[in-house]
Amino acid sequence: MVLLDFWESWCGHCIESIPLLQKLADEYHDDLIVITITTENAPQIRKIIKANNISYVNIHAEKQILSDYSIKARPAYVLIDANGIIVEHTAGDLERISLAIKLKKLRRY
Repeated sequence: MVLLDFWESWCGHCIESIPLLQKLADEYHDDLIVITITTENAPQIRKIIKANNISYVNIHAEKQILSDYSIKARPAYVLIDANGIIVEHTAGDLERISLAIKLKKLRRY
């Protein structure tokens, strides 16, 4: 599975979610790839990544990606399964994403 996290440096809730994202990345490292995506303020984003010892990938993308994934707010999460199907898309509800990951993993066994 791939988890896309759309966030920005000005988003307080996004910053607060970093430890939870890192926990998901660590807990499901064999089954989950976490990719965070930002579209603004690359220098500040690099500082936040370094200060928080983020181990997952961050991509600085063009704003068009926000339209491509129907992103209206930050943080926004998109969970994609191994077949490339979006199984969950939510604005700010990381608990919902975490539950979807657990359920997907359980269904495999």
